[in-house]
Amino acid sequence: MQEFEVKSAEPKQKGNFILSREAIAVIGENGKRRFEEFRKYPSGWYGGKGKKISKSSVLNFERFVKRMPELRQFQPSLFFTLEGNLELGWEDRNGQAIEIEFYPDKIEYFIESLNEESVVALADIFKLTEKIIKLL
Repeated sequence: MQEFEVKSAEPKQKGNFILSREAIAVIGENGKRRFEEFRKYPSGWYGGKGKKISKSSVLNFERFVKRMPELRQFQPSLFFTLEGNLELGWEDRNGQAIEIEFYPDKIEYFIESLNEESVVALADIFKLTEKIIKLL
């Protein structure tokens, strides 16, 4: 099993990923518990179809939430995809869905109020955060 960590102000735990305090502040204790479960999923979960959690997905998730601490007000839910990616979902101030999936090399998103589903390169993450901040 590959070992890696996400930079955190908390103590390191060998063999485990640890989310940053900033990320936990956004997803809350329930999101933290879900993340702890997701990181235990082995390759082949869900009837052989699921991949284990992607280090790069976790790192991209961290980069995103650190740029958007105001998300904590919307209590986003954390999900885990068959591809081993983390996904965030919440409703904007008008009750419209926003979903973001963090791939190792890109971010896919859906913004219901804009009727927009697209992909952004990691280098353009700031463009996505600017777009979303306007909807919060």
